[in-house]
Amino acid sequence: MSIFPTRMVFSLSVAVASVMLGFGLFGPFLPLYAELLGATLGLQVGFMTSAFTMSRAALSIPLGGLSDRMGRKKMIVVGLFTYGIATFAYALASDWVHLVGLRAVQGISAGMLWPSATALIADEVPPGSRGKALGTFNAAATAGLLGGPALGGALQLFARNTLQFDIVDSFRVPFYAGGLLGILSAVLALKLIAEHPMKLPIQPNGISISNVAPKFKATFYSLLGLSFAHGFSLSFIGPIVVFYVQHQFNLSVDITTSTMAIAFFFSGLANTISQFFMGRVADKWGRKRLLLFGALSSQLATIAIAFSPTVLIVIVMMTARAALSASYVPALSSMQEDIMPRSARGKLTGVMDAAGNIGSVLGPIVGFALYDYVGKNTPFFATAVIFFVAIIVFQIMGREPRIEESEV
Repeated sequence: MSIFPTRMVFSLSVAVASVMLGFGLFGPFLPLYAELLGATLGLQVGFMTSAFTMSRAALSIPLGGLSDRMGRKKMIVVGLFTYGIATFAYALASDWVHLVGLRAVQGISAGMLWPSATALIADEVPPGSRGKALGTFNAAATAGLLGGPALGGALQLFARNTLQFDIVDSFRVPFYAGGLLGILSAVLALKLIAEHPMKLPIQPNGISISNVAPKFKATFYSLLGLSFAHGFSLSFIGPIVVFYVQHQFNLSVDITTSTMAIAFFFSGLANTISQFFMGRVADKWGRKRLLLFGALSSQLATIAIAFSPTVLIVIVMMTARAALSASYVPALSSMQEDIMPRSARGKLTGVMDAAGNIGSVLGPIVGFALYDYVGKNTPFFATAVIFFVAIIVFQIMGREPRIEESEV
């Protein structure tokens, strides 16, 4: 990578790490906060979780297209600022229904941020180095998320035990810190990120799937399937595993909070390390092979969670799953960007993002419905089956472009 892309990737990574640290302060414990505000069913928590992904899925394509026209940086900065303000508002909520609306606002901000950030990296980094660049970016985001649950849990416990806040008010404290970090990340993005002007004409109309080279259209659709499966798997595991551990092992809310803070710390650490190195492996070893290996092995680890006899084994399986899932994410991101023309990359990245978020919408709803009405173990099997189908389709239809075939 040249000096400019390296600096740009670093600056973008710092900004995203800040906002993800803020999200990590409260994200894993949002189901417990919703319970304290009146949610009584896992399905209600599932709808709250899905509000984020529903709004993101609905707007990722138009917002990604807007970044093709207005520039990536503007969308990134506005998205980060909006996210920070919405996070502050969580602390003012008095009913779990309020959380649904706030999650929807954060989904809109994510629709501004992630397609634009991914497209910006692909715009500035040459095809043979995109795995490394996207792996670094994703690792930074995960590193920010990594420290969040432990710090958020510590803030909640400090407010509860030292400041003698009641249980509800103690859960509000991490939202104030998360909001500050969201606004800080917007300032960092505004000051640090540089963007070259577009070098190709912007496509005026349409979703622009037609702009993908004909020989890679089947690959594009198979990657949509993998993005859907990844979104389904990613969105359900966090909130459901918190409920699963609490109910399966009969833990109190306070003990569940501290236990899952440890679990998310170790799984986040494994995810961060894996993404950082596996982006480089994707550039050298090949995207498709790494995708197939990571997707298959991560789902075997997902199934293993359902058979875990102790909390410790759940933590071990979560850590293994996180490392294996992270191994295919840079390959998935870089392969999709390699087949997208720059002139429509924001919109096409939005299409991929929307596919992942449709999976993320369905993941918590289907997962918690299975959890409530079929059995606590069934969500882990359901996500694995969906992923296995996507893997088979990708193996048949997916074709990895050579460097000289990749879009610049």
